[in-house]
Amino acid sequence: MEKFARKGAAPKRLQKTLLGEGGVQGTDGAVHRHRKQMFMNLMSSERVEQLADLVYQQWLDRVGDWEASDRIVLFDEAHDVLCRAVCEWSGVPLEAEKVALRTHDLAAMIDGSGGVGPRHWRG
Repeated sequence: MEKFARKGAAPKRLQKTLLGEGGVQGTDGAVHRHRKQMFMNLMSSERVEQLADLVYQQWLDRVGDWEASDRIVLFDEAHDVLCRAVCEWSGVPLEAEKVALRTHDLAAMIDGSGGVGPRHWRG
């Protein structure tokens, strides 16, 4: 018997943004174990190393652009690097013209997950 329940434990604002309604973080019992195992299959040491390599390569790819710039915002660049790497790693196609939009959406989701009002709505 489990002593803790995940279902309903997270505030609705987190369920609607960061965790997703019906996400693995809000399920219990066999349903939780099955869905968690699907995600954990992606987290082998080889897969994690592959993600790290993709992130590293994205950083290297961005350096050339920075050398030609007067100013960069590292926080924004990190969003771009991580979005590109994770999409490639997870097999989600990311068209070049959609990179900025997807990066913005993912950053807003993470930033707004615990926010209130407009910050939460953007997320």
